[in-house]
Amino acid sequence: MKKIFAISVIFLICAVGKTATDSNNTVVSDSNITAEPNTNTTADCQERIKKLEKAVKSQQRMFDKLTITYNNIKEQLDEQIIENERLRALLKDYIADSVSFVLFTGEETPLTMVRAYLERYVGKTFIVIGRVEVGGSYSHSHNFDEARGTYISLGFSELTPKNTLTGEGMELFVRKEMSEDLITDITKTIYRGQENKLIRAKVKMPSPYEPSITLEAELIDWQFLSADKKWGAWQCPTIKGR
Repeated sequence: MKKIFAISVIFLICAVGKTATDSNNTVVSDSNITAEPNTNTTADCQERIKKLEKAVKSQQRMFDKLTITYNNIKEQLDEQIIENERLRALLKDYIADSVSFVLFTGEETPLTMVRAYLERYVGKTFIVIGRVEVGGSYSHSHNFDEARGTYISLGFSELTPKNTLTGEGMELFVRKEMSEDLITDITKTIYRGQENKLIRAKVKMPSPYEPSITLEAELIDWQFLSADKKWGAWQCPTIKGR
């Protein structure tokens, strides 16, 4: 009996010990698996994310402003480049029209010769150098009076090689369909503060020709003086190469 009791006590002790051991193992295992998160660390991360998002938005707004500023500056620079080119072209034209010496090639015909020997030039083409302006009149024309609907009248004043007036002049009549570029150039010259446009003109006196106080001829082509003081190409496309 005592032997049975001793065996029972030993068995009970072993059972209690095993239960305690299993319990300890379970607690340790549970503590490894279900450890509570660090709430302070999570809050810090969320706060940092919000700050980063705010900084990104601020940088984006700044970038957008810089982009708008860049585009505005670029647009202004492009406009300034165009304006500079326009002014450069005007300056070249101004220099060409303000020369103190006009290039004569030897092919020009003095108007004094035309007036003195008119019969030699009737129906003929010749070259003159001078200044033209819009504002001629048909009132005294004997040769182009019936051409009001098809011609534009220009006043022409002859020049010397020193760019001074000779005192001679003539009335030039240019066909309307070929006059627009010339009238435009004359207008630009006026807006630059000059009264007329310097040209080298190819003119033709009509035949028959009725003499009048003012010489009259048809303007059939013209050249402008460039900034390097040389005559440019003939401007009228209908007779280039003649």
